[in-house]
Amino acid sequence: MHEAMEEFQGGIRSFHRANDESIPYWQGEAREADEWVYADLKQIEAQIEATADEWVDEISREIARLRRMIEEL
Repeated sequence: MHEAMEEFQGGIRSFHRANDESIPYWQGEAREADEWVYADLKQIEAQIEATADEWVDEISREIARLRRMIEEL
């Protein structure tokens, strides 16, 4: 899970760098469309990160539960 999130965050960083380099020169409809896409991606990014955090917490709890079961055996 951590590796997947690192890869995802690397992709996000690459997108932000590319966006920062090219967007200042865009105007009109192209600029407006990019701003909509950028806002959507920021929202999706936040949702993915929150979901990943929840999954890691849930996986950690399940591992702890299984370890307790093993110790009891």
